[in-house]
Amino acid sequence: MINMGGWYWYLSGEEEKLDRHKCGKWMYFFDDQSFAQKICEKAIREGACYECKCTDMAELFMVK
Repeated sequence: MINMGGWYWYLSGEEEKLDRHKCGKWMYFFDDQSFAQKICEKAIREGACYECKCTDMAELFMVK
């Protein structure tokens, strides 16, 4: 996991396999940072995607 630019990025190590002209995204608005991070971790671990990210809510709401 990398915290960069207001996002937590989760990478599989296989990001080069993405065809960026054909890939899509889904969005869901969680209000629980810990749960959002667990979902991203699970998606990478189970091979559902090569990379995913969730908002750094602390930075978004400037609660540091």
